[in-house]
Amino acid sequence: MHPTTPPITSSVTAQLPSTGTTTLPIQAAQVLRTLDKDLKWRVPQDPVPGRLARKVAPRFVAGETSTDALDRVEGIRTAGHRVNAEYTGESRRDAQRAVAETEVFLDAARLLPLGCSISPVLSHIGLAVDEELTPASASRIAQATADSGRETLISAGGPDRTDGTGVQ
Repeated sequence: MHPTTPPITSSVTAQLPSTGTTTLPIQAAQVLRTLDKDLKWRVPQDPVPGRLARKVAPRFVAGETSTDALDRVEGIRTAGHRVNAEYTGESRRDAQRAVAETEVFLDAARLLPLGCSISPVLSHIGLAVDEELTPASASRIAQATADSGRETLISAGGPDRTDGTGVQ
């Protein structure tokens, strides 16, 4: 670490032009949001970081397909634990794709075992596309999970992603 760089803790503050004074973890999150959106697709294809990511991922990712994830979820439930299913792939920029992704969550509400929650990210289901699409999609997912005895935990990512959407 550079001698003048403060340690990363929640008490360190930094001056940001657009947001004023904020904690360093919040600043880091803001920087991460500006990273190349295609990076998550390029890393798995690269021989070195892709190999490393595949070694680490199984600890945190249930699988690359719905079938893989359902099998892993069932194993976790059999061990007596609750499960929260998150479907990765945020920031959809196309309305048709956001609607298709909403259908994936609706399928999960039907297929996942009881005791599982579903956690859609607002940008995954249309936040970057259409103000009206997000609350409609979130409502459909919440209704489907409620109807099937599960719960929905909406992941918003921050107030910059929820302000003005009608989702609270």
